Amino acid sequence: MSLREPDVRTCAVGGIPKLTRFADIQERKLEWLWPGRIPVGKLTVIAGEPGLGKSLVTIAIASAITNQAKWPDCGERAPQGSVILLSAEDDDADTVKPRLLAAGADPNKVLSFDSVIYEPDGSRRGFTLDGDFDKLAQAIKVVPDCRLVVIDPASAFMGSIDSHKNSDVRGVLSVLADIAQEYRVAILYVTHLNKGQGSPMSRVTGSGAFVAAARSAMLVGADPEDPDRRIVAMLKANLAKESHGAAYRIRSSEDDLPVVEWELGRVDIRPADILAHEPDEARRERSDAAEWLCSELSHGPVLTNDLQVRSRAAGHAWRTVRRAKDALGVKPKRTGVGGKWQWWHPDDLDEDGHTSPSQKVGQVGQVGHLNGEDGHVVLDGQHSGTGGSGQVGEEARL
Repeated sequence: MSLREPDVRTCAVGGIPKLTRFADIQERKLEWLWPGRIPVGKLTVIAGEPGLGKSLVTIAIASAITNQAKWPDCGERAPQGSVILLSAEDDDADTVKPRLLAAGADPNKVLSFDSVIYEPDGSRRGFTLDGDFDKLAQAIKVVPDCRLVVIDPASAFMGSIDSHKNSDVRGVLSVLADIAQEYRVAILYVTHLNKGQGSPMSRVTGSGAFVAAARSAMLVGADPEDPDRRIVAMLKANLAKESHGAAYRIRSSEDDLPVVEWELGRVDIRPADILAHEPDEARRERSDAAEWLCSELSHGPVLTNDLQVRSRAAGHAWRTVRRAKDALGVKPKRTGVGGKWQWWHPDDLDEDGHTSPSQKVGQVGQVGHLNGEDGHVVLDGQHSGTGGSGQVGEEARL
């Protein structure tokens, strides 16, 4: 039987599988975009909780490629080239481009892939990985020096595919891997973590195929010893001789834009150690937000919009402040003039929700209290000895 040369995509002719002798396969040296982390012609996934800077890391990687900058952990220079970005969560004009410029990227070498597909009949639809592989391949083909394609997040482009079904996800990612191999580009897709327990790889949202299909997988998390320091740890490094982490902090540029500031050298922190400390870090952030909120409301109600601005300036995520509001019993009420929303401390309201003479703010009744030893807000049920019969239930915990 005569054996033919392999295609990029394996196929069968007349029901007979296609076979190729390894003697006829041309050997090729493994190439790296980022040594030990992002292989050329392969899939790489980066996962982490929201708010830790995964998208900023992809922008920092793009900047390094456009400028042939040195990687922080090994000192080798990135191969210079262009980057294609598919972003579903951030606006190109007011978010992605300003952040690219702040990171020092060459804007002439970063291209935005429009996620809206314009049909011949004038209709529009969203780009999907399960139906538009040809369009992605065409985009890569017209950028001869393309080195990297970023898909952020992968779940936004799955189309009709159930992202929790292994067989469906594998089918999509296998074709994506073929494109990466055919055009010799690295494809990096972003995903989140679920709230479950278990091994670090099992924490990646959706099907296990998101990690299994990738040849390299990275986890972004907070340093257990320093919450402001971020770690990019290796969840999986199938092709690397060794795996290690890299560290960064998020700094503000001259235009007050967030940028990744890498630390030089390698970091040895395991993904399991990062994930094991997440609950403590989350509780600390929420406790700090509760303390800040009590202080803001100590002189009376504050407009919701003003609190949003102040929380941002104080470094508290708005979603964390909202959780603190619910647990502390803070009530939103409309003002009499203009109908704007204000947040009221529960001690400033009577049992019917009407205004009452101000009591000592910070004594948040049954849902929390000020710790007399260090002045921090403690949510009932978080420590022993808090007292009170109305401890925070499951629905009110921060």
